[in-house]
Amino acid sequence: MKKVWIMIAASMLMACANGEEAEQVHVMAAASLSDALGDIEEMYEEEEHVELIMNYGSSGQLRQQIVQGAPVDVFISAAESDMEMLVDLGEVSQTTALLRNRLQLISTLEMEIADWSDLTTVDFQRIAVGHPESVPAGKYAAQVLETMNLHTELEDQFVYGQDVRQVLTYVETGNADVGIVYQTDALSTEASNRLHSHRKIARTDRLSDRSNRGC
Repeated sequence: MKKVWIMIAASMLMACANGEEAEQVHVMAAASLSDALGDIEEMYEEEEHVELIMNYGSSGQLRQQIVQGAPVDVFISAAESDMEMLVDLGEVSQTTALLRNRLQLISTLEMEIADWSDLTTVDFQRIAVGHPESVPAGKYAAQVLETMNLHTELEDQFVYGQDVRQVLTYVETGNADVGIVYQTDALSTEASNRLHSHRKIARTDRLSDRSNRGC
């Protein structure tokens, strides 16, 4: 996560190139990064004497907030499509490919799933996925299931989460038997983790002319 810290610091310096000292940096980030960024938040604030104002959510929801004028200096998205929309709208001044992750199939401890194909043979009621229209992990999950010709067969059992952390919670609490999350989220849960698929890239951006500091 040192890379994330460096990118946030670089973005802050660029935002304040006019010589004003930053007191706050508004960071919007995909919910899947909440644990990782939370680990460095206090360290960064103490080292740089800057308050980080964190806002976590699905990349699609955060993109909408940015378009509506919410204050933000750094946006870390889990989907390139959301970033491309902001570029097209002129909201982004710089983009950088920053992180890689993988999708992972998880289940409650009672389920016995060894492979994605087991989803058609193991008896379960609900599979939690992110909403594909606003949650990148949900979009990626749909792509994986469609590639494996499983999407149509499983669609009636989908339970949609507003972000990937909600998908994780559904499985942890037993409100879903199976879920599809990022590998980084799967490592933080007691639910049984199964196998990996579908690499993705998250991107980090500084938004131009949107800082509440006027820098």
